[in-house]
Amino acid sequence: MLTLNHERKKIDSIDKRILSLLSKRISIGKKIGAIKKSKGLRITDRERERDVIDHAKRMTRDTGLDEKFVENLFKDIIKYTKSKQK
Repeated sequence: MLTLNHERKKIDSIDKRILSLLSKRISIGKKIGAIKKSKGLRITDRERERDVIDHAKRMTRDTGLDEKFVENLFKDIIKYTKSKQK
């Protein structure tokens, strides 16, 4: 039998994993920023950003998630990551 609390606990567990993965992603993004700086490269790479977003949108086809939602989510992730690379 499903209960509201049981389902909420499952969501809490998923949220914890999402945040852990986001933290790892940002950490890697910081390392990439340091590499870019050491090579005199710009933080913003529009082509790479498009590739990441396009890849994420393609993956939505198997998830049932809305493409626009995923696009906006990854734009926000990229924006935040770039702010940490500076």
